[in-house]
Amino acid sequence: MTSRRAANEQALLRELLVRIDGERVNQRLLARELRVALGLVNSYLKRCIADDLVEIAEKRGRRYRYALTPKGRAEKARLEARHMRESLALLRRVEDSFDRLYADLVARGVKTAVLCGTDELTEIAVLCSLESGVRPVGVWRHAGRPAAVRGVPAVDLEKLATADVVVVSVEQNAGLVYDAACRRVPPERVVAPDILDLLPLAVAGGEG
Repeated sequence: MTSRRAANEQALLRELLVRIDGERVNQRLLARELRVALGLVNSYLKRCIADDLVEIAEKRGRRYRYALTPKGRAEKARLEARHMRESLALLRRVEDSFDRLYADLVARGVKTAVLCGTDELTEIAVLCSLESGVRPVGVWRHAGRPAAVRGVPAVDLEKLATADVVVVSVEQNAGLVYDAACRRVPPERVVAPDILDLLPLAVAGGEG
């Protein structure tokens, strides 16, 4: 099984190769686009050059621009294909997780929900709800600017109290979002798909 650290390193390498391909970029631009330290980009580039994935395409004084080698383009294609397979597999797992959650909520008589989050997980939550019998009445974001998701409007804190349940549907800081929701409504009304693996009350809809 691939460790989280190895997966992160592979993801960074893939993004690095994608950004270099077709455009002669420098280290500072790569660091800015990838949102990582300049030193980390330098380290990866040195490794890529040693592995014949990347070559120096242009040198002006102490500034370099890089390009992929044929081997580098082949490696980029391999990493992109693997990423696509893993993304599709994860998407199916997330969809199945929301389907289980909604089925449990319908069995408990739940009809309306406020979704907590505005990322890709919330979009999946909205799509999975369409044939579930649970109607999202709003999207609440515990931090940052509120935003509607796929036609479901952003709502304020008062809306949390009017929905049957509050569904945690955010990947990053899911535990913090769960805690924030529990401070605003009774914890037994805060649920989450089991793929998030938060707390006993949240997993698979908690206790009925």
